[in-house]
Amino acid sequence: MEMFRRGEDRRFSLDLAEHLVGISTPPDLGDGWACEVAVALADDAAIGGDFTVFSIEPTSGCLRAMIVDASGKGAEAATRAVMLAGAVSGLLAELPLVSVLPAVNRHVARLGSDENFATAVLLELDLTTGVFELSVAGHPQPMMFDASSGRWRTFEVTGPALGFLPDATWHLHSDQLDVGDALLVVTDGMIEVPGTDLDVGVDRLVGQAEHLVLSGWDGGAEKLLGQRRRAGSDDAQVLLLSRRASR
Repeated sequence: MEMFRRGEDRRFSLDLAEHLVGISTPPDLGDGWACEVAVALADDAAIGGDFTVFSIEPTSGCLRAMIVDASGKGAEAATRAVMLAGAVSGLLAELPLVSVLPAVNRHVARLGSDENFATAVLLELDLTTGVFELSVAGHPQPMMFDASSGRWRTFEVTGPALGFLPDATWHLHSDQLDVGDALLVVTDGMIEVPGTDLDVGVDRLVGQAEHLVLSGWDGGAEKLLGQRRRAGSDDAQVLLLSRRASR
């Protein structure tokens, strides 16, 4: 009986893992754009709590994406992530951008547990102009490479993590991706090292990303993931969105 339960638990874990990998697969954005997602799980687990949801608006053709880090690790975090991903998927596709995070926040808050929360970055990108808006809910700061200046810049947190304050709001940063530019969003497993300030992890990540500027963005998400300092200690996810000249 115990062996049967372990087998059922493993099947459940693999089903969750397959679902989270499936929803985190980026869509084809067409000529001039590349979007990559790379994921690593804590302690070689089969599942974790980091995921990304994508949506293409049929009328405007804009890309929407939300990268999420659900609290916890392993099966607990993955179960929360799968349940949350379903809500995010529907809300991302149906609501005005400014309403998405408040609606997801209310959903998480209704679960009524201090241990159930999530950080997130919400993004909407016009694939024609490169104009984008993003909000940061208690999440590590997204970074943008500006090819015209040759520099990276960060976007400040715009509100709290999801699930703590039912009536919280988030403002939007606005910017534009031109040819040669890139947007990098990671979860805290990429920058967090116990005993050090987060700024140290951010600076290290920027240094690693500088190499991509010279070598090219292709495969960059996996390259960055492979260079994290404490591999195996936490779930980690990288979203890399880049713009190149149209063919």
